[in-house]
Amino acid sequence: MVDRFATVPAPVVQAAAMAAAAIAAGMAIAGTPAMVLDPAGGFVASAACALAWLASAHGLGRAVRFVLFPALRRGHPAHAGLTLGLGIAALLWLDVTLGSLGAFGGGFGRQLMAWAALVPGIMLLGDPRRTFADQFTGVRALFAVPLAWCALPALAVLAFAAALPPGIAWATEFGGYDALSYHLELPREWFVGGRIETLPHCVYSAFPGFVEAASLHLTSLLGRAAPHGLALAPQLLHAMMAVAAAVAVGGMAATLAGPDTRRATWAGAAGFVLLLGIPWVVVTASLAYDEMAVLLMAATAMLAWQVGRRSDDAGTARGPTTRAGIAVGVALGAAIGAKLTAVGMVALPFAAWAMVDAVPGGIRARARTAGVALVAMLVVLLPWLVRNAVDSGSPVFPFGGAGGDWLPEQFARFRAGHSAPAGLGIGGRFEALWDHAFREGMGAAPDADPWLPQWGIAFWIGLVGLAGLAIRMPRAAAALAVMLASQVAFWMIATHLKPRFLLPCAVPLCVAAAAAMAPLAARGATRRARATVAVASAIVLLAWSLQPAWVLRLDPRMNDPRGVVANLPSLGAAVASIGPGTAADARAMAADGAELPVAWVANWLLPPEARLGCEGEADVFWCRVAPDWGTVWDGGPLARALRDHPTDADAAVAMLRARGLTHVAIGEATLSRWKRAGWLDPALAPEAVRAVAARLEPIARTTSGGIVYRIPAAPRP
Repeated sequence: MVDRFATVPAPVVQAAAMAAAAIAAGMAIAGTPAMVLDPAGGFVASAACALAWLASAHGLGRAVRFVLFPALRRGHPAHAGLTLGLGIAALLWLDVTLGSLGAFGGGFGRQLMAWAALVPGIMLLGDPRRTFADQFTGVRALFAVPLAWCALPALAVLAFAAALPPGIAWATEFGGYDALSYHLELPREWFVGGRIETLPHCVYSAFPGFVEAASLHLTSLLGRAAPHGLALAPQLLHAMMAVAAAVAVGGMAATLAGPDTRRATWAGAAGFVLLLGIPWVVVTASLAYDEMAVLLMAATAMLAWQVGRRSDDAGTARGPTTRAGIAVGVALGAAIGAKLTAVGMVALPFAAWAMVDAVPGGIRARARTAGVALVAMLVVLLPWLVRNAVDSGSPVFPFGGAGGDWLPEQFARFRAGHSAPAGLGIGGRFEALWDHAFREGMGAAPDADPWLPQWGIAFWIGLVGLAGLAIRMPRAAAALAVMLASQVAFWMIATHLKPRFLLPCAVPLCVAAAAAMAPLAARGATRRARATVAVASAIVLLAWSLQPAWVLRLDPRMNDPRGVVANLPSLGAAVASIGPGTAADARAMAADGAELPVAWVANWLLPPEARLGCEGEADVFWCRVAPDWGTVWDGGPLARALRDHPTDADAAVAMLRARGLTHVAIGEATLSRWKRAGWLDPALAPEAVRAVAARLEPIARTTSGGIVYRIPAAPRP
């Protein structure tokens, strides 16, 4: 591979300064530094563990990048993105492998193993003192890539939201319901169980779970499974992955922009800002989700394909190398390992993009590289496939209609719940695309879900960028357009048409828009004219980066005057107790007859020897002891009891008692929503649930619209 690029700045000092500024600005948004600086809140320990994990990943990435791309110089715009992407992919794979073998969990030995797993990567970092000494040239080092500072408003919102305990932020995600029910809950249960395994009550544990494996690793570093010790570290790591994804997207835009240093730097900064300025990116990145790993791996695969080309002695490119195929496979495998929808939102669109991309070598060279990539991808996914086959009987459970102890109707409900509504035609699917991609948050809402402009005008700007790029680089624009079209087609055909699942589209959209901006760097015959263009571009990018702050102001969870966020200055570090609550608060509210979070009931109102079961209450993360629960697809203890005794409420209650339960929470409002959506287990027919509830003693109402019941003791014979 011949390096056509002059040296592009590697702003180590600027990155550190931007991180510090983002944290300071996030505290300013919060109105109090206590939630970050108070040791009891866990932020400092969580941040240290997340940084240690990322540092180790970066060190591993240096080694993997050197092996696969030995000729790639540090100044190449793809250098930083490839290093971060390949390193994070490697450590995610290591985590899921070691976690499946039982290396992570409770106890000093596993905590020591968790830290030992980071040592090789940290040792490969090199001497940080030398790195900073080489980079530091006075104040100028803070502005190595000046336009990148335009991302500061978005980074500030990201830092602020990621420092909030789970369950508080973002109405569109219902306070991070998915994080509370499995993204965070599964690592906690794996920690207690001693290994990553497919759990019978949570089908999502049968997914690859690469990011959740990293959360388990972080939990093991902290050495405790209590929610306070677990919650923030995965959120902060996911936020850092968003920044890494922005670096990789910027690197891809800079690579397309051409070998001119000014254009490459300009496009790289624009891509960085554009991605972070999309509100959906900040919303999901600040939660313990997995989308940012998917975006990072998509951009990493594209970078590997772009730079990993053979060349002859004259410097003429001949096609992608075998090593490039390995890098692509590793990145795509890690993307699928992070989120299974990446099969259709990343892997297949990448293949379409690569077929159109102007890579020399012909079909044979591409086919050979594709074969290598496929093998590498399967190797990356092998720990999941083996573990799932051992635990559930099928390597791809719950897909394929086999595995686990599921009934046929459970497979049918699961398929229906993860696809578009039955009978929705092509017109309805295009209407959903229009609503969720092009006019989200504008005009009348199409359904009852929160309606906020979290895509903003990203799709519009991306399409304009594709049109502009087509004038200068038609083949590159066509390849990105095909990739975007493939993603949109998969979203319309194979998903349940939710706007968050469009997030991988942000990669081609931002790459196209940023690469199309690159010629602006050369505009102007005089220095003054170029400065004018630069200032105008900075104003536009700064305005773009304010979009997450705009959504923050509109979000009802964030602007409710009686809510947590509006009262952060008075709460201070006590915000860390909002999730698990306190005994005094729980008892005072119970005495007033107020509704309580189910975790408050479990933690503070039930006797120590109590054992709680949950049906329709799946966001159980804040319970100090995990209840007996189940997802909507698996069913909880009540669903299992009613499957065996559909018409005998007394027998169903006896079965609950036989499971060792003393109390059960029935989320009646949630069960009603599931019934309207067509997801409800047939065993949980309303009349059957009411018949069981009539034999129980209600003790508290929950904020989710349910009731916690005491199960009466068995009658004496």
